[in-house]
Amino acid sequence: AQSNSPSPHLTSGLAVAAWNPAMATIDGAVIVVPAELKDTILRDGYRCTRRRRIPCSRDKNAALLAYQRFYPGRQHAFLKVVMLPPGIIADVHKDGYKINTSHLPGRYISLDRSISPAPRFATTPNFGAFGFAAPAPAPAQFAPPRRSPSGLFDSHPTQLSLDEIFFTQDSCADHFQNGMLLSATKRELESGHKTPADIETITVVRHNNRWLTVDNRRVCVYKRVYPGHYPIPVRIGIEDDRFLAKLKQPRGGTSIVVRGRGF
Repeated sequence: AQSNSPSPHLTSGLAVAAWNPAMATIDGAVIVVPAELKDTILRDGYRCTRRRRIPCSRDKNAALLAYQRFYPGRQHAFLKVVMLPPGIIADVHKDGYKINTSHLPGRYISLDRSISPAPRFATTPNFGAFGFAAPAPAPAQFAPPRRSPSGLFDSHPTQLSLDEIFFTQDSCADHFQNGMLLSATKRELESGHKTPADIETITVVRHNNRWLTVDNRRVCVYKRVYPGHYPIPVRIGIEDDRFLAKLKQPRGGTSIVVRGRGF
């Protein structure tokens, strides 16, 4: 007779905890989310469309430290995974799991009301005028040109890391041309409801050995959400009169001020 208790199986070197009706939890798995989004996530579920798998941890301190690297100084909430949906499995990974679904419905998540670990920061956050962490100081020299595996300069990349993309303007509006606020797009990206692949591809132009974007508002949002090494899809533009007329870089293109209600 087969046992009804969950048993780990080895798949590609990872232990896999298979779902069965007797499995009530995946053993203390928690997800750290922005505090202001927890109610929405509890109602609509947790989405992770970028990775297609939902990461969760059994170590609250490690989970919180990882969260703070991306959102320094931002309030957090712990959610616990109470059960895996039927047919979904979770790979044991490092100090937690990766749940093999891009959407975990709200009924499988609950608010973890146990005592949270004290906040820790790898570095002291520097808060800007609008309460968000200010970008790290720009290096003394600009990022070197991207190079292909052959060592030659890649003049037509299909994606660039955010650290390689500079602004063409010193300020931008707090909303897009369709009226949508930058802050609304920021929340969609942070919650996983959207990824850069779901948004119109930005255009970059090669100018003075740097990649400059003409889509300053989208890049502004991306730089607030993702780390500098995060890859962004790009398309290549030309250095024409329209581009040069838009070029206003008193800050060297490393930062931008959001006008209006801020961001």
